[in-house]
Amino acid sequence: MQYRQLLLVGCIFGLLLPTICQAANIQGPRRSALQKLQDGDAVRKRLLLRESRFEVTPTLGFTLNDAYRRNALFGVKLDYHFRDNLAVGTALLVGVSFDSALAEQLNAKRKERIAKGSFSDVGLLGSVDLTYTPLFGKVAFLGRKVLNYDFQVSLGGGVANLSGSKDVEGLIPVAVAGAGLRIFVDRWMAVNLQVRDYLYSSALNSIADVTTDEQETRADSAVRNNFVFTMGYSFLFPKVPKVSD
Repeated sequence: MQYRQLLLVGCIFGLLLPTICQAANIQGPRRSALQKLQDGDAVRKRLLLRESRFEVTPTLGFTLNDAYRRNALFGVKLDYHFRDNLAVGTALLVGVSFDSALAEQLNAKRKERIAKGSFSDVGLLGSVDLTYTPLFGKVAFLGRKVLNYDFQVSLGGGVANLSGSKDVEGLIPVAVAGAGLRIFVDRWMAVNLQVRDYLYSSALNSIADVTTDEQETRADSAVRNNFVFTMGYSFLFPKVPKVSD
């Protein structure tokens, strides 16, 4: 009796074995990641929102860490994106300055001495930058609209024109580094927020020299990080972006 049961189980297993093997191989042989990419599993038809496009960005901003004079900045940034993640461009900002709270206190307490010296103003900032976009994606805004965004970092150099008096004014070289966020409100328009560090050697102010009887002033220069926050509204041309293969 036991022999017959074993024989029956063997027959049933033999009949089902081809079906089991076929089900196990329904997905085919396992493929490597490279084979999957070569076979066309990569992302296709992606909007290339930056590649081969010019970006024009009217910009306004202000300096962040000034001791004596605040600088409101107005200008424009121009970029050409020769790849979707790489761009080269130039930025030009013109400054309008006004006293900080510390400068107002000094004027109130030491008006005569302050009048003999001066504070440094940022008259102009100009740079040429290389920008890299390492991260980009999409976000749902209020659950109704999907917005594209990206993060970018930049590095470059240029010049700064400082004014105030003969002790602090002049055209000096600068090194520039920055990081920013771009949010596309359309396929050809975007909001651009950036923080940039302009590194240059300058004097913050000129003061009366009390060590001499002459009516002389002096200014002590030092290399400083000058942080600037900018807000811009970008227009990209051509208006219609490319689509990947």
